[in-house]
Formats: sequence, C-alpha cells, structure tokens
Amino acid sequence: MQLFWKLFDRLGGDLGVSNEERERLRKIGSAVVLLHDIGHGPFSHVTESVFNFKHAAVTKQVICESPIASILKEAGIDPDDLPRIMDGTAPGNLGLLSQLISSQLDVDRLDYLVRDAYFTGIGFGNVDVERIIKTMILYDKDPLKGQAINLYKSRFSLESYILTRHLMYQAVYFHKATRSAELLLKNLMKRVQAVKDKADVPEELSFVSEGRSPSAEEVTSIDDSLVYSQIWRWRKKSTDNTLRELCDRIIQRRLLKAIDIPPDRFAFMMEEGQKQLQALAAKHGIDSEYFCPYDSPTDTPYRPYSPKGPDDKQSVVTHIFLLDKDNKPKEISRASDVVKSLSDVQYASFRLYCPEEIRDGCS
Repeated sequence: MQLFWKLFDRLGGDLGVSNEERERLRKIGSAVVLLHDIGHGPFSHVTESVFNFKHAAVTKQVICESPIASILKEAGIDPDDLPRIMDGTAPGNLGLLSQLISSQLDVDRLDYLVRDAYFTGIGFGNVDVERIIKTMILYDKDPLKGQAINLYKSRFSLESYILTRHLMYQAVYFHKATRSAELLLKNLMKRVQAVKDKADVPEELSFVSEGRSPSAEEVTSIDDSLVYSQIWRWRKKSTDNTLRELCDRIIQRRLLKAIDIPPDRFAFMMEEGQKQLQALAAKHGIDSEYFCPYDSPTDTPYRPYSPKGPDDKQSVVTHIFLLDKDNKPKEISRASDVVKSLSDVQYASFRLYCPEEIRDGCS
C-alpha cells in the first residue's frame, strides 16, 4: 500500500481530473491493494495446485460478497470495480490502477521480490524501487495515452528488477528443495483422498477426502496452522503407512532428492525408465506413485509484448514501456538486450524426485 501511494501520488496529478475524483481513485486503489490476495489459501500459491482452486477466483468472489462488499459500498466503492482492475479490464482512469497493481511492473512485485530476497537470505535482490518510482510518468500521446511509462534513464533499474525476478525464480521459487516440499504436500493430500477412511479428515478439509475443489468459504476458513497441525495428527494417528511416511518427511524435513533429466532422456524416463524406476522402488519397499514424482516447472521472468491488433489493449496495460533515446516509447524487451535475452528463458528442467536411498540407482 505504501508503494501504491507513492506511485499514485506521483502520477495522479497528471490525470487531468478533479481533486475529488483523484481521491476517489486513490481510495479504490487502496482497497484493491489491501484485498487483491485475500483469496490465498494456506502456504500461499502452493495449495492452489494441491487443493485445485485459483486464488484469483476466490478473491473476486470474497470481495463481491458480504461482509466485504457491504463495507466497500459504505465507503463509496463499487465492489465490482475491484475484479476488473485486477484482471486489466477496468475502463477509463481505473486502467491506471490496473497497471500499478496488476501488471508486469506493479507494487505487488516491487514489494515481494525485495522482501523474499531479504527473508530467504539471498545475496541479490537489489531493486532500486525509489528510482523506478521517481522516473515513472504518465504518457500523454496515443496509443499509450494515460499509461505509466518510465524515462530512459531508468533502464538500468528496470533491467535489475527483471534480472532479480529471473534469479529469484532460479534460486528460490523453483529451487529443488522448494519443489520437493511442494510435491510432498501435494502427494500427501492425494493420499488422504485415497485412504480417507484411515485419515480421520477434519471437517475443515472435507473437500480433500471428497475429491472436489474447495469453495471460497472453505479456502478462507483454513490457514497454515490448521493444515500443519493436521499433518502432525496424521503422522501420529493414521493407520496408513504411506500417509504417515509422507507426513513424517514434511515434519522432519526429509525431502525427496532431485535428479535432473536431460531433455533427450525424458522420453526414455516416461517409458522404459519408468518401469525400471518402479522395480527399483518396489525392491526397497517404496511406493513410486507417492515418493518418486516427476516435476517440470515452466515459467519466464518476463513475457515480451507482442502486438495482436485492436484487441490487444489489455496486453499493453500489463507490459513495461520506457522512453528511448529519441523520447519514443518502446516495450522494454525491444529497448534492452538484457531483457530480450531473459525473455527467451524457460524454466523447463525436467526432474525426478526420489528418496535418498535409491537416488544412486535412479541416476
């Protein structure tokens, strides 16, 4: 919210609207910043794939229903405006709020990249947030009229921001240990559904045993502590050996070990290699379905803007533009060789995860 205020206060004066309208937009933007992630489940993004729901959809539902919708209306804010701002379809001046809050260069990313780097102890993450803010202006010519873009002198700060995002994906978000823990949790919940009669599933997690996606109310009724404490209970009380082992590995941090699979070996691993893996796991009393998962995380730190014609307005809003040496706006991957090279990076490292005792045999 602090970053949003700084950005909006810098740009809001150039919107050409009354003070009253500017304050209205500031209030709406503040509400979006406060609520944009309210639909997250336990352990943030991790349980979206584990429990099969989308936090953005839950967020929109929670915002547009009482009590939050009633509070927003009392404050003079239309609850329906918030989802449109979040997905980049809001009209008029609300489009600027979309850009500041939900784009490739927004206050969410500017906040979490620096914060995640700090709390994980990573030695990089030096994003010059203040310079990025101070070099941002509202462009006054079509087709980008009313859009926030950066001055040419900010290009190095923007490159550092995008490079930091790239490195955080490599070193943290797709780290082998991170992915191993996520896969264990995913397979744990899969096992709960398979042996629900032996799992003593609490009412708050009934959607897991029933094999369905949770409702918005169910997502917002559970948190990290509830899930983690239930993992402790299953570890102690479940009569299913596989479930207990999965829980114990999470509690004791006995993570599965990763083996990188070269692309030219992937087809083999999915066919003949899979048979050999299952035989090796069975020899050691290991259930390969739960303890030998495959993983292929794919993402990019930045997707360059590609014009698609008149219906491309939403993509324009989400992308990063800066003025070049001739004072003309350019999408950043066309103005920076650094960003252009990063735009082609794909995190497509196929991995096999397995218990340490069969790692050498799997390699």
